[in-house]
Amino acid sequence: MTRGSSPHDDRRRRVRTTNAVWTPGPGQWALGAYKICQQITDTIPEDQEAVWEDADHIRFCIRPQPVIPATFDENAQVTPQFHTRGVGIYQIGRGVLVKFKHMGMGGSSREPEAMKLIQKEAPSVPVPEVFHHWKDPEWFCYVTIMREIPGREIGMVWFALDESQKQRLAEEAADHFRAIAEIQSETAQYANGENLCDGLIVSSTDSIYLDEWAEPEQGSLRFNFKQLNEYRQSKRWPLLPEGYGDRFHLCYMDANPDHFFVSDGVTTLPDEYVYSMPLEEQAKLHISVIIDFERSGFFPKFIVSWQFQGLFRHGLANHEYGKPDSAASEFDHAVIKALIKLGFPDPGPISAY
Repeated sequence: MTRGSSPHDDRRRRVRTTNAVWTPGPGQWALGAYKICQQITDTIPEDQEAVWEDADHIRFCIRPQPVIPATFDENAQVTPQFHTRGVGIYQIGRGVLVKFKHMGMGGSSREPEAMKLIQKEAPSVPVPEVFHHWKDPEWFCYVTIMREIPGREIGMVWFALDESQKQRLAEEAADHFRAIAEIQSETAQYANGENLCDGLIVSSTDSIYLDEWAEPEQGSLRFNFKQLNEYRQSKRWPLLPEGYGDRFHLCYMDANPDHFFVSDGVTTLPDEYVYSMPLEEQAKLHISVIIDFERSGFFPKFIVSWQFQGLFRHGLANHEYGKPDSAASEFDHAVIKALIKLGFPDPGPISAY
C-alpha cells in the first residue's frame, strides 16, 4: 500500500489507525512512520528511546525508524485489538497496548501527560503506566505505549449489580476524582501545558478550533482565576461561582461508564455476569483502571462534580445510551451524590454556569 502525498487523502486517513502497525521482521513492529518496536534478546540498543517489560517479563524497546517506508506489505499488517473512528489500539507482547489517536480527533500529548501526572501526584488512582509517547506527523497520529490493565467496562455490568454495590463503586470513583482534583494549577490549562480550549471555559469563537489537519498543540487563552472572570464578564456570561478558591483543579472530563473498568483483581469477569452476578462476586469488584484522558485539564473546582451534570445535559457522555435510565445516567448521578458527600458542590444550584 503506497502512502498518498496529500494530507487530505482518504487512504492515508484509514492507514493512520487501522493499518498503523506491521511486522518488518521477526521480533519487530513498525509503529507508524517513525518508530520501530523490537524485542530485546541480548544487549539494549544504544539508540533506544524507551525500554519496558511485558507481563511475561520479555523486554522490548522503541527505536527510531531510519527511513520512512514508502510502502509496506499488507500481509505483514497487525490487526488492531480495538478500532473506532480515529482510534486504533494494538497489542504488542502480553499486557502492553499501543494507542494511535488521530490528531484531528483530539490526539495529542494531553492524554499521556495527564496519566503520567496522575501516576506521579495521585498514585492511588488506577491509570495505565505510560512507557513512551510521540507525535507522528506523517500519519497525523499521536502514539502512546502503555500498560494494559484487565477489567470490564462498568457500564456493561452496571445493571447486574446490587444497589449497594453500585453505590460502593460510585464512591470509589468519586474518591479517585477527589485525588485527581488535589492536583492544582494557577492557570486553566491542559496537563501537558497546552492552553485550555474547552467550551466550558472560553467561547469557541475565541479558541483556535481549526480543521482536523490543524496542529492541536495550539489552544486558546490561558487565564488565572481573576482574568477568567474578567473575560467571562466581557462576554456577559455568568461569573464563576464564588467560594471555591482561586486555583484550578485537575478534572477528568470524560464521564462515561465505558471508560471505567472493574475487576476482582484475579480473573476476567465471565460474559454471563453482564446479566446476573452473585452478590459475593460483586463485593470483590473494584475499579481497576480509568482510561481516556484526552479532555483532562485544570478547571475551577466546582467542575469536578458539575462535569457529570454538564456532560449529561450537553449529551457528551450519554449520547450513545439514549434513555434516562441508562447505565451512563445512573452512574453519573451516583458519582455526583458521592462527590457531594466528599464536600464538592451540588451541581444543581450552579447549573446556570
